[in-house]
Amino acid sequence: MTTQEVTVQENQDLTLPEEIVVLRIRLTEKPENPDSAFMTFTDPTLCYAISSPGLLADIPSQNALDVLIVRPSIKQPTTFLSLKKNPSDLAEKPKNWFESFENDSRSPTITIKLRGAEVLWRPGRAMLQCDAEQTMPLLKAIVDFNYFENELRKIESEIAAGWADLEADKRLAYQVKPLDLELTEIIGRRMDQTLQRRIRHARIEPRLYAPDLQLSPGGQKLGEEMREKACVEDRSETVDSQMEVFEHVYEMCSQRMGEFRDSRQGHTLEWVIIILLGSEVILMIADMLWQLET
Repeated sequence: MTTQEVTVQENQDLTLPEEIVVLRIRLTEKPENPDSAFMTFTDPTLCYAISSPGLLADIPSQNALDVLIVRPSIKQPTTFLSLKKNPSDLAEKPKNWFESFENDSRSPTITIKLRGAEVLWRPGRAMLQCDAEQTMPLLKAIVDFNYFENELRKIESEIAAGWADLEADKRLAYQVKPLDLELTEIIGRRMDQTLQRRIRHARIEPRLYAPDLQLSPGGQKLGEEMREKACVEDRSETVDSQMEVFEHVYEMCSQRMGEFRDSRQGHTLEWVIIILLGSEVILMIADMLWQLET
C-alpha cells in the first residue's frame, strides 16, 4: 500500500490566544481560497480543510469537525472564538460541550491520553486538552483521522441503505422475465454506484490503516491509537467483504439480463427469417398456380 499525499499549510496562523477556544474545520471541495486551507486531501477526491471560528449554536455537519481546544498558552492575535468572550458554564465545564452533542449512536466516544494530552472524539466533534506546543501537531492528526473515518462511514451508510435494493434485485441473478428488461437502467445505475464505492474505498484504504507520514511523531502515534480505538481496520475489511457481495450479485444480474435480451433479440431475428422464408414460399406457390392457369 502506498501513502497518499496530504498537504499541510505550515505557514497558516493557527495560534490560539485563550485557554478555551472553539474551532470549526469545514471539509469542502470548492473553497473560496484554496491557499487558506488548513490541510489538503487528495483522496478519494480533492478536498480542503478550512478552519474558521466555531459557534456554540452551530448545527453539527457531516462535512465539518467542531473542536474544543483547552489550555493553549500562546498569546497572539487570532480570529478564533474564545468561550471567555461568550459567557457560558461551558468555559468551566468544557466536557459539557462535547457530551451535549450526539451524532451517531453506533460510534462510541473515543478517549485517548497521550503524553500529557487528552483527546475525546466522536463523529463531527472533538475535544483536545494539551499544552500549547502540542496543539497544532495533535490537531492535524485529529483532522486527518476524522476525514478518512468520515469517508469510511459514508461508505458504510451507503451499503446499509443498499441492502433492501440488493434483496429485491437478487432474483435477477438467476431468473429474468420480459418485464424485467425495463429495470436495465436501474440495475446499471446501482452497479455503477457499487463500482464507485469500490474505487473510493480503494483510494482511502492506505490511510485507513496508518496516518500520514508528514504528521509529527506524536501526531502519528495519536492517529494510530484513534484508528485502533475506532476499529477502522476491522470496519474496512467488513466493508470490503460487503462490497464483494454487491459486486457479485449485480454482475450476475447484468449478465443474466444481457443474455436474456440477446436471446430475445435472437428469437425475434429467427421469426423474421421464418416469416420471410414463408412469404417467399407462398409467392413461389402463387406464381406456379398462376402459370398453370395460363
